[in-house]
Amino acid sequence: MTQTMIMRYMDDHRLASLLKALFPSQPCRVQKKNGHIIVEAPRTLTKEELESCVCGI
Repeated sequence: MTQTMIMRYMDDHRLASLLKALFPSQPCRVQKKNGHIIVEAPRTLTKEELESCVCGI
């Protein structure tokens, strides 16, 4: 699954750590492109999971 978020709200380091914790043996990718963060993971991340990666929280 691929998801795209606005980069200014997301902490890409938190996001990468979350993906490693959720999918330790599965391939995931975080890419920055044109002000967005693109996530490729085995499933769509939940709202709560994404909110845990928002800057300033």
